[in-house]
Amino acid sequence: MNKLDCPIVRDLLPLYVDQVVSPETAQAVDAHLEDCPDCRREYESLTAHLPETLPEEADTSRQFGDFIKKVKWKQKLSDGLTIFLLLAALLAIFLWQPPRVKDNDDVTFYRIYQTKDEEGRPSLFFVYSAPMYNSSSSATYGEREEDGKTILQIDFDRPIIYGTPDSTSEGAMCVPHAEIDEVHLGDQVIWTKKDNGDDPVPEYVSAYIDAEQKYYFTFELDGKENFTDYPAPFIAVDYPDGRQMVWALDGNVLSETP
Repeated sequence: MNKLDCPIVRDLLPLYVDQVVSPETAQAVDAHLEDCPDCRREYESLTAHLPETLPEEADTSRQFGDFIKKVKWKQKLSDGLTIFLLLAALLAIFLWQPPRVKDNDDVTFYRIYQTKDEEGRPSLFFVYSAPMYNSSSSATYGEREEDGKTILQIDFDRPIIYGTPDSTSEGAMCVPHAEIDEVHLGDQVIWTKKDNGDDPVPEYVSAYIDAEQKYYFTFELDGKENFTDYPAPFIAVDYPDGRQMVWALDGNVLSETP
């Protein structure tokens, strides 16, 4: 930058004192003040009223900037911790009760019977086995109308994070008060009222339906320690008076203990 004239320097001195000029302008003013006593006296008069700057105060802007950086860093750390805890909570929920998908593979219905309760209301009784994932199995069922028929739709499902079952669930279930024309497992028809509605109903079906009030019911497909002489699958019912009966799934009595 060329040398500055006195009028220009004196116009710049207030900005120079406040340190709001460019480095090049400040350097030019410094050079002029070294050679010009009049401008130097003007500069000294401008700075005479200013208090002496302490070292700590001279660094105030830098300290403030460092403080802001620390605040921003702590905020980022807090936000990151919040996101981590949220993801951890979602993962815990996912593992505790993971989403499930329909999967009817390896599900078997051994028997399906249509029966009626004491008031003549229809029910459907099922004997089945299904894969278990993490020691649990799940099934959904619901009625729908299709082509003038009432269809009971059954679907088993599995958690999406489990690839293979860890065991098999064998049991029975009853759908009460169901006037059904067909039973579907997935897209497969596994029972029709037309072909199977008049099948003879074994005694163990009524034992199961009444078990909540009268009997203790156990169903075993893989055998039981004190039933090892009977071929699986079979059903055993323990009565409150101590009697016990064991049936094959076709209804034949395998054992009756007085």
